[in-house]
Amino acid sequence: MKVTAAGGKYSINGVEQGALELTEGMTYIFDWSSASSHPLKFSTTSDGTHGSGEPYSLGIIVDTVNSTTTINALPGTPDLYYYCDTHSGMGSSLSLIHISEPTRPLYISYAVLCLEKK
Repeated sequence: MKVTAAGGKYSINGVEQGALELTEGMTYIFDWSSASSHPLKFSTTSDGTHGSGEPYSLGIIVDTVNSTTTINALPGTPDLYYYCDTHSGMGSSLSLIHISEPTRPLYISYAVLCLEKK
């Protein structure tokens, strides 16, 4: 996903401070190389460390050399907020779409054994 910053706000894929929906089990790469002074991180707290929260790190890699943040949306990942590590008020919310186990038809089979009397 392409991340830019202008006017103190992130835009992701052209949407300014948009609420994001990610699908559980998928991996997403946020490319903030166009906004390299605004490292993108995630937190369970609105505005992250600026809102007295901590960075969420499970399944997340922040690569400051290439200006990317990768999130592997693992099962059980809570809804999060994306935020700028340097400046407050730039991000928004991130919801995970949890995928349940596929429905499988239930088949019941049985055998009938017939014995013949001799």
